[in-house]
This record gives sequence, C-alpha cells and structure tokens, in this order.
Amino acid sequence: CMSLRILLEELIVHPLYETIKKEIRRCLKSSNIDTFLSSVLDRYEKDYGSLLIRKSLLLLAISDKGFDEGEIRDLINDDLSRFVGDDSMNCVIPTLEWSQFYCVFKNNFSVREGGLLGFSHQLMRDAVLKKYALENNKELVLPLRKQIAEYFQNENSPRAYLELRHQYHELGMHEQLHKLICRPEVYYWMLVNCKKLLIDSWTELCVYSEKHYPVIDCINVWERLDVSKKSKTYKDVEMMVLSIFVEEQGSLPFDPCPWEFAYIQELCIPYQTEFQNLFHYTYSAGVGFLDTSSHIEHALSLLLRALSLLEKSDVLN
Repeated sequence: CMSLRILLEELIVHPLYETIKKEIRRCLKSSNIDTFLSSVLDRYEKDYGSLLIRKSLLLLAISDKGFDEGEIRDLINDDLSRFVGDDSMNCVIPTLEWSQFYCVFKNNFSVREGGLLGFSHQLMRDAVLKKYALENNKELVLPLRKQIAEYFQNENSPRAYLELRHQYHELGMHEQLHKLICRPEVYYWMLVNCKKLLIDSWTELCVYSEKHYPVIDCINVWERLDVSKKSKTYKDVEMMVLSIFVEEQGSLPFDPCPWEFAYIQELCIPYQTEFQNLFHYTYSAGVGFLDTSSHIEHALSLLLRALSLLEKSDVLN
C-alpha cells in the first residue's frame, strides 16, 4: 500500500505528460521495494539537494523518538566540519528549501506526541538507513550521532534524557552514559517511567563495557534520592540489581526468572520481612565489593537462602 502511494506521488509530480510512460517504466524497473525507494530518494536528492535529503532523513532515522521542525533545521544547519573535517558538510539550508521538501515528503512523515517528526512507515526508515548508513556515506552517521548528543547535552528534560541515552548507547560512549544515568533526576525519572531502559543501561555498563562499572554505583545513585522517592522505588532497585546479577552470571540456579520472582516476593507476606533483611545484607556484604568473585558468590548464596524460604510457601507448591 505504501509503495503504491509513493509510486502515484512520483507520477503526480512528474512535469511532462509526454514522458510519463517513460517515468512509469523507470519506476517499474525496480526489482524490489528497496531499489524502488532508493530510486525515489535519488530523485529527491536531484530536486532538493543531496545534503538536505541525506542529513534530514538520516537524522530522523538514527534518532530515538524523532525531532520537531525547529530541531531538524538547527541540526541540518549545524557545522559538521568539527566532526568530519569536511567543509562541504558546513552548508546552511534555507528555510524555504526545507519547507518545500517537507510539503512533498509529508506523507512519509508522522507527527508524534510533542510535535516530533518521524517516519510514517518502517519501510521508508529502513530504506534511508540502508542507503545512507549501511551502503555508502557511512562516515556521516557517527558525526550526526555526536552532533545530536552535543545538541541535547545541556537540556534538562525527559526528552533529552532519552535521546542522549540512545545516542550514547549507539556510540558506545559508556563514560558519558554513566554520567547521564548517575544524575539523580535522570535516574529517578527513568526508574519510574522507563525502568527497562534503565536496567538495560546499567547492565551494559556493569557487564558489557570495557570498564565494567561496579553495581554499587547503581545503588549509590538511589541512595542520593530523597526519602519519599527511595521508598517508592525500593523494589525496583532490588529487581534492577538482581537482573544485573543474572546477566553477569549467565543464570542463577533457581527456577523463577527475575520478574516471576518479583511477583512471588509480593505474594509471600509471611516471609517478606526476613526476605528484605536478607536483601539488605546482600547489598551491604556483596554488591558493594564486586571486585572479587568470592564476594559475588557470597551475595548469590544469600539470595538463594532467601529463595529457599519462598519455596516453603504455598505459592510455589
């Protein structure tokens, strides 16, 4: 359906009736949807300029949630030469040119919450990535990611948190990612609103980064929150640390997965107090000293003791 619509749009904008049949044959010559969309992008480059098309569409394709029109114009016109050493990347795109392109391409855009532009169909996004990020012009992707990160680094908003987290992750900039999620306001907002992303970020830092950041960093940020926020998120932090343990060790020798285990923990009221005491002791005795395998084993053994209590409950029988 999308490819048929784009084909009709290509024919509508064709200027000469006398050569319309030739244009139809050109469009139908494509052997698959990828080559067809690539030819469409070539036509946009010819009509509106290669730099405008490459930068604007690639910026949207590599973003987390998209950008509003003002941000797109700022990023397009920003000087990329400091990243790529190429003055050809330093080119101001007049607002009129962007507006003209937006009008003809708008059916391929979707306007999301907050007025953010994104692609209306995954096929078009994939075509942009394949043409500009995977085949040629690979050298443009990393500079654009760095440019996006630099653009949002001084902004203090949930939208900036998510965009920075996305770009730091894609760039492998673990030090910057660590600094970002160690900011209490960022940590708490992500813990409440997108816990899975926060867990993934800490797992990446503690398990997969070259530096292997200690898990205690995750606990220390939580300790810096005020009392009311800590009381609301205590169980979330428990599960985050346990999830990192599971990822680091490959698996733990018990049947319930971490999320099932959290549900069981909620139901086992008779053992709740002793269970939480064991967790507290685990954190103080084990999590803070992950530099030796013996302490890791000690911490895990305490977790298994807690699980043995749960196995006696009716929930597991």
